[in-house]
Formats: sequence, C-alpha cells, structure tokens
Amino acid sequence: NKTKENDPPTCIAVSNAGISHQKESFEKLREKYRNKEELKKLTKKLKKNHHDSVKEHICLNFDVICSRFLAEFLEMHRIGTAYTEKSQRFTTAEDYFIPDSLKNDEIISLVSEQFDAYKEALSRNVPKQDARYVLPLLTLTKIEFSCNGRALEYIIQKAKSSEIKEIKLFGEKLEKEVKKEDPSIEYLLDFEAKEYYSKNEELERYISMLVSREKVTQEATTEEKIVVEVNDELDNSIIAATLFSKSEIPYEKCWEIVRNMSEKEKKELVKKILEPVNMYGKVPRTFEDSWIRINAVVSASCFAQLKRHRMLTLIPQSYDPYIELTIPESIEKAGLKDKYKSLMEKASEIYIKLKEQGNPEAPYILTNGHGRRVLLLMNLRELYEIARLRLDKKAQLEIREFFTEVVEEVRKKAPLTSLLLCGRHEFDERKAALFQKC
Repeated sequence: NKTKENDPPTCIAVSNAGISHQKESFEKLREKYRNKEELKKLTKKLKKNHHDSVKEHICLNFDVICSRFLAEFLEMHRIGTAYTEKSQRFTTAEDYFIPDSLKNDEIISLVSEQFDAYKEALSRNVPKQDARYVLPLLTLTKIEFSCNGRALEYIIQKAKSSEIKEIKLFGEKLEKEVKKEDPSIEYLLDFEAKEYYSKNEELERYISMLVSREKVTQEATTEEKIVVEVNDELDNSIIAATLFSKSEIPYEKCWEIVRNMSEKEKKELVKKILEPVNMYGKVPRTFEDSWIRINAVVSASCFAQLKRHRMLTLIPQSYDPYIELTIPESIEKAGLKDKYKSLMEKASEIYIKLKEQGNPEAPYILTNGHGRRVLLLMNLRELYEIARLRLDKKAQLEIREFFTEVVEEVRKKAPLTSLLLCGRHEFDERKAALFQKC
C-alpha cells in the first residue's frame, strides 16, 4: 500500500510504530493515526518507553544558507543525515556574515581585506581552490541538508544548547520550520535544549589543570607530521575474517589456518578477494575487521573535506593560531604569499585577543589556511573508499598529499590487503599489473 502524499511525517512514523504490535493493515494504521488523539496517545507511549527508532521514518529536507563555521557544526552530525554543500573549489565566494560580537572597525576592515586579496588572486588566475585559503570561516555557504527525525532532534537540541548565537538561532529556526511543516511533530520529537550539550566548564577546568601540571604550552608549530597506526596483523585479521565468512568453522580455527599459511598462499587468497573489485566497487565487508588511527594537523580547508567522510570517526581540536599557516604554492607564484600571510597572521592576533576576552565566536575570524589537530579512526574498507576519491589526480592537492602519506604508511604495515589501495585514475593500471605478475 502506498502512503497518501499528504500524510505528515509524524503520522507516517507513528503508523510504522504500530506495525510491530498491531494487526491492522498498513492503510488501516495510516487511517487510524491521522486522528490527532490516537496519534498523541501512541506518541506518549513511544516517548515514555524511549522507542526512538521510529523517529527515523521521518525524513525532511532543508535549504540552508549559513557561515562556514556553522556548516562545520552541522556536518559533524553523521548518522541519518545527508549534505550537499556549495564548493569553494568550483564556485566564487561572494558574501559573509559577521556576528554582532565581532562587528567592530578592525574586524570589518580585515574581512574586507581578506575578500579583496581573494579577488586579486582570482584575477591573477589562481585556481579558486587555492585562492580560498585567505577566506574567513564567516564566509557564507549553501547546504542542501536532509535528515531523519532522530538526527533532527539531536541536531536541534545541540544547536539550541550552543553559546554561539548563529548556531543557537539556527536550531530555533529549524524547529520553527519543522513545526510549520508538521505541527504534530512535537508530540514525538523533543526539541528542548539540553544542559549536557552545553559547555562543560568544570571538565575544561580539570583538563586545563592536568595540562598545565605537565607544563605543556602552546607555541609555534611548523612540522607536525602525520602519525599513522594500524592494528597488529592487519592483513591476517582480514584474511581470518574472510575465512570465517566463507566457511562454517569457528573464528579461532580460522586464525589457526592463517598462522599455517605461507605468504604465497596469503597473497593468492587476497588476489581472489580483490579480483571482482572494480574502480567504483567496494571491497568486501571483511575489510572492516581492522582499524587505522591517524593523528595529524590539517588546515580548515582540508578539514572541510575530511568531515564529508561521515563513516570514519573524526575528533577535532579547536583551531590553533600557533600551528603553521597553510598557503598554497600557487599563491606564492602569483606574488601574493606575503599578503596572504599578513592577513592570516592579523586574524590570528585578533583571535587570540578575542579568546582572552572569553568570546566564543572568535573562530569566525580565522581563515581556511589556519590549522587544527585531528584524530581520525577508520577501517581499511573506509580507507579504500576515501583513497579512490582523494588520491585521484583531480583531487585537491592538500588532501591528496594528506592521504598519500596515510596510504603509504598503511601499505608498509598491510602490504597484501592494500594492494589496490589507490586513486581512481590509477586503479585499472594497478589491478592489471597485479594480475599479470602472478
């Protein structure tokens, strides 16, 4: 049976909840919960018993115009969401949003200079993807944003709990628009701000004490390398998982077989695993029996791309003005390196001053060239997906260099299961070479 086109999202979700314990047909349930009182009665029971999975039947789409800073907040929500954002690689940035707390002559003048430098770089034929490094995080962007009800509830709760005015107003506006679309949605979803999403000052004070006790200080950082760790015996783990998935023997026995296999046998097995995989195909799920941890420093521009890989775990620190600035080589060739560096350093000075004043909106003034430390956790299957995209010759240079280094380290530690770990442009050639050799 088809759902009526005019059924509101909450009616659909609550009707679906009825499927699990009521004998009526799909259409009868839809009809039943079009009645407001019946709907309220069941939603009350669902909320009381925390049957939250039914909220995922709600699906909504939003057109969002916001700052790049708010975009970072929004797109860190991974599960039950989808985003398509205006790309600064391919489009021209044109406007910006300055929060009220930052509206003074010094900042207004700096932002104007940053955009002037950006336009000058474009006029000198610097690619958009490089010219953008001088743009601040208060640059406006557009996002097509879709999510289910469970994710929406979480996003609104967190946004309304924020001390950042734009984020807080975004949460309130989102709630208002959703209720306008479906007034009954408030019976099922809880949009109230939550104290546990607010800034945890007690935790921050305790961490500050621990850090200061060890005499760890912020200072200029010029060469923080990428550190890549993988689980022990990554190749063997995936081979054992493959044996397990294709047999009827216990997992520990699969490991015994792996221990007794020669390197030649292992390579032959891995080749048979990889043979059906093409440039756009996925490696098997058994490649998820692995972990890769990456500790690195990235620019805001690189971070904007990292956060789009939502299946990995991404744990960022705040932006750090003491980390070396990222200025693309094309900016230097265009004779604009000194100008870019001067504007970025001025932004750093203002940021430090605002932080000392306790202004939570200080990060807005930082640029795409400013850096932060990140911790990434993923499995090899996810890295295969990322490598296809980010190692491709069409990928943006900084993130391509980042994942080139990651992949090189993984290949050293897992030489067999990483045999086809590469960008799309070299996949066919690499695969042909692999199967010609043996």
